[in-house]
Amino acid sequence: ALKRGDIDLYWEETGTALTIFYRRRPPLGPEASLTTLRKDDAEEGLVWLEPSRIDNRFVMVMRRAEATSLGLKGLSDLGARFAEGWEMSLATDDEFFARPDGLKPLQTFYKFTWPQERVVRLPPQRPIQALLDGDVNAAIVRESDGVLSRADMLDLVRLEDDRGFYPPYLATPVVREDALRRFPGIVEPLDHLARVLDNDVMREMALRLTERPEDVDAIARAFLEVANLLPR
Repeated sequence: ALKRGDIDLYWEETGTALTIFYRRRPPLGPEASLTTLRKDDAEEGLVWLEPSRIDNRFVMVMRRAEATSLGLKGLSDLGARFAEGWEMSLATDDEFFARPDGLKPLQTFYKFTWPQERVVRLPPQRPIQALLDGDVNAAIVRESDGVLSRADMLDLVRLEDDRGFYPPYLATPVVREDALRRFPGIVEPLDHLARVLDNDVMREMALRLTERPEDVDAIARAFLEVANLLPR
């Protein structure tokens, strides 16, 4: 839609753009990813502005007691547990299951095989609830998921991406070059917004939205007011 000119601006994650659109293994560093995207998309008349501090990577989460009892600290520990015959169920959504940076390449990278009959595919936002309900052993969430702001209280722990499979997924505004020429004044507020957005902010808003889904406009407006981004 952006390339066709149907829209002038949207936010994209650096890791998603490189993996999904360009089908390449992204550089692990945020600056290298942005440099690659800026160069490639300049040919399409698209401009990547300054990135936010939202790094929306995928995360595997478990109940702390179970991870501790099994000696699981990082994703690299999973191979040994599967080799011992441990049966572990995983909840994920269809997107992660099918993505080129999703379950299959993650298994290849970390050299383990998750039995298909133990993978539970659920609608978005449901995998973490399945974990909390005790229906599965692990769940895939995003770093911006509101539940991570309560991970300690809920006794959840993430398995670290200890070998660096995932690149940065920095949420970044992408704008058509011709739109920037027509509206150069949008750069400053977008840069300001990028500076104040991070994973903690997104988790808090996501948590509020989960509790009060009807208040989406009010939640967004409250954040913009605090961030000094609304006209006075």
